[in-house]
Amino acid sequence: MDVSKIIDDLYEGTLDPVAWDRAILGIADSVRAAGAILFAFNPSNGAVLREENHRVDPQVVADYARYWTFEDFRLGYFLPIPTGQPMTEDSLAIPLKGSRLYHEFLLPVDSPHFMPVWLSKSEEKVVGLSLQGSHKRGAFGTQDVETVRRILPHFARAFEIRDRLEAAEVRAANFGNLLDATTFGVIVVNARNKILEVNAVASAILSEGCGLQRGKDGVLTMPHSWTDWLSRCRGAGAASQGAADALMHVSRDGQLPLSVLVLPVRELRVSWMSSEPGWVLLVFDPERKLTVSRDVIMRDLDLSVREAHVAALLAAGLQLEQIARRMHISVHTARTQLKSAFHKSGCHTQAQLVKRLLLGPGVIA
Repeated sequence: MDVSKIIDDLYEGTLDPVAWDRAILGIADSVRAAGAILFAFNPSNGAVLREENHRVDPQVVADYARYWTFEDFRLGYFLPIPTGQPMTEDSLAIPLKGSRLYHEFLLPVDSPHFMPVWLSKSEEKVVGLSLQGSHKRGAFGTQDVETVRRILPHFARAFEIRDRLEAAEVRAANFGNLLDATTFGVIVVNARNKILEVNAVASAILSEGCGLQRGKDGVLTMPHSWTDWLSRCRGAGAASQGAADALMHVSRDGQLPLSVLVLPVRELRVSWMSSEPGWVLLVFDPERKLTVSRDVIMRDLDLSVREAHVAALLAAGLQLEQIARRMHISVHTARTQLKSAFHKSGCHTQAQLVKRLLLGPGVIA
């Protein structure tokens, strides 16, 4: 067994899933285990919250998570054990061989032996690694425990790093989804105007071929006056130099111009290697039609389906006559439903209702 290779794979595996799988299998092979399962479950009800399978039949794992986890009395013996302490079924003195779990599940899938270790424990979630042993391999012993114990500090540390990186990735993805729900464009560029991030609205605007475009090298192309202005601001260290509100406009043929608010990014800490954001551009397109969710309006303002439909079309910029044609109703009926929406929402004019809708949850649903 090459422990140094397993350790190298563990730390490489914080960023590389292939290396991570190789490291877990290396740990399993060091004690002649058939495979390993990394799992998280709720200790209050036994429900498996997540599992990571390493050389174990996926159907076996699925069957266990669906049914046998709720019948697995071994967890009651193992739960009191502290984190970082590998155990065997013999050291836990589990009366396994006379149980349904043993005869109806573990023996048929040839996984009667196990060596578990907790990595993290809380009231809501417990995370552990279970090394699976076949009938031919036999029970794990004290030498196997010592072998795993040598690697365990590195495994626990690499697992924590990997989990933190994944959590940061999830937070970034969630934040990106929130930005995609906005009604304006967001473009983040570095000091050389290379685009670092864009949301969905900005991506659509950049693809339209107007005054703002993404070059082949990923650099944001913009009017020359902008480039000169940003250079002056960069030298002065402020976005307000030469423009009181840091607001620019981009002309478009046959369309209303884009309005772009340019904001400097305050650096909290400089990265060692990656490009630092320099500017955030908020792009507002007066030609972009808003979509307002009828279902959310219904719940938000307690409107009927028809009333919410009229209100949504009004917020999208349609006139009452256009709304009536779209809904195949008379103008009188549309006006009646609109008045009812006024009454329920507490608004008195179309402008008030539209403002209420465009500042409410329906616009980002």
